[in-house]
Amino acid sequence: MPHERFKELGEQFLRRTREDWVAMQATFVKAQSGDAAALSELRTLAHRICGSSAMLDFMKISEQSGEIESIIRSATVFAAIDWPAIARLLQELDMEINRAASL
Repeated sequence: MPHERFKELGEQFLRRTREDWVAMQATFVKAQSGDAAALSELRTLAHRICGSSAMLDFMKISEQSGEIESIIRSATVFAAIDWPAIARLLQELDMEINRAASL
């Protein structure tokens, strides 16, 4: 029974994470145009996904979202953000969410 509950939690997480990923895509576009609130939201979404996925043993999702958060946190100025790296990580995150959902 605990295994079934864990599987159910994982499925719920992946559905929510798919929705969060869609939101991340939209906030990424806004953040690139200089919207500081969107950048903060992108970091918050990445942080939430990173922690939740680690607790549910989706380690690749945790790693990718954690890297997004780290890139944003480490930039001392807006212009120093590595936008291509974030775009690549978002694409990889999408692929990993799809892979995990298909298992």
